[in-house]
Amino acid sequence: MTVPESMEGERFDAVLARLAGVSRSMARRLIESGEAGLSPPGGTVPPGRPGARRVRLNTRVAAGFRTWFRLPEEPALGPEPIPLAVLYEDQHLAVIDKPAGLVVHPGSGNPGGTLVSALLHRWPEVEGVGEHPRWGIVHRLDKDTSGALAVARRVLAAERAGLDALGALLDRSFADAVAVMARAHRAGRVVVTGMGKSGHVARKIAATLASTGTPAQFVHAAEARHGDLGMVTPQDTILAISNSGETPEFADIVAYGKRRAVPVVAITARADSALGRAADIALRIPEGGEACPLSLAPTTSTTATMALGDALAVALLERSGFSQEEFRLRHPGGRLGDRLVRVRALMHGGGALPLAHRDTAMAEALIVMTARSFGCIGLVDDDGRLVGIVTDGDLRRHMGPDLPDRPARAVMTPGPRTVAPDALAARALAEMNEHGITSLFAVEDGKPVGILHIHDCLRAGVD
Repeated sequence: MTVPESMEGERFDAVLARLAGVSRSMARRLIESGEAGLSPPGGTVPPGRPGARRVRLNTRVAAGFRTWFRLPEEPALGPEPIPLAVLYEDQHLAVIDKPAGLVVHPGSGNPGGTLVSALLHRWPEVEGVGEHPRWGIVHRLDKDTSGALAVARRVLAAERAGLDALGALLDRSFADAVAVMARAHRAGRVVVTGMGKSGHVARKIAATLASTGTPAQFVHAAEARHGDLGMVTPQDTILAISNSGETPEFADIVAYGKRRAVPVVAITARADSALGRAADIALRIPEGGEACPLSLAPTTSTTATMALGDALAVALLERSGFSQEEFRLRHPGGRLGDRLVRVRALMHGGGALPLAHRDTAMAEALIVMTARSFGCIGLVDDDGRLVGIVTDGDLRRHMGPDLPDRPARAVMTPGPRTVAPDALAARALAEMNEHGITSLFAVEDGKPVGILHIHDCLRAGVD
């Protein structure tokens, strides 16, 4: 093959890789083994002929030179009954513990006895999957790196499938459970109870319910047998969580609820279990199919339970008309509280307001503006309504020897942007960023009651 002008001056190994359609590493092996070389224009030195000299990898080629090469024959692939240690297998993936010394795929000096041959024998359908001659080989899995990623993807796939199955199980009983638990919203609480991993999930569900407007409390099923039953009142609803539904510690709290006509809602994988039969309403989660390879550790089941708890909490939130303000009152700290803080909580009012009458001379207005340090001054009419604003930019635009004697109304920008005191500070911050301003007056009935500076929002963590 002739080297084109477009490859003039490139390294021989790079040129060979492109002309022969092989990888750079394969091109290097061909050159180093004498299976590829260069001939000057008009020369004919085929591979293997005496006089063919080896070329260095980094030789810069010239246009018109001819390159020759001999590609190795592709190894034949075929199934061989080689034992495999299969660590995990499903319809999409198999994880193999490759024995030391077992070659992955056929190659020079290894025509057979490879992992690919073993895969073709055990799973003939992998033929054509992936690149020849690595059929069926997706990736080498090391237990500390890619092997862990394979496990993570398998677990997440299993839990996604569990959530899909949970959605298919939802029926009228979910709406009935929401209606019963809403009763506790009016007069009592939802008492959430569980044991073991279900107990940990129950604590989280109780916390989510309480933070979204449904009074809730966690009661440990075992502790309930030793005095904590007194936390359950006739106005409450019991939400009992057990995957198997056969947890013996539930017997007392369920019986206590029954004696006092306290509704019992169960979350369980088995509606025919002791808990499922005793409950007034049983919400089912998918049975079996844990992501754990032993199918023992609660994984898929706890994810489904937590998701069902979230669904109950959100359904109750929407039913009760739970507002942003109520949410903020329950989340005064952290980023949630910062995002929901109101302008009223951050604004400056009273004597800190930079205000003057619109007929005030600019000399006096400048004194007020400088003293308040907001970079602006609001101007009001005879009724105290905000009619304009003078900013640093207005001063620059009207700069002149007569500026101090001019009335403020001649310099002001009329109809300034304002915000309501009860608006979210985050909304006010967005308004300032959008319009390139640093302050907003908070007004009620057109009258300024405060001023919010962009630094007030940033100091409070509003974003």
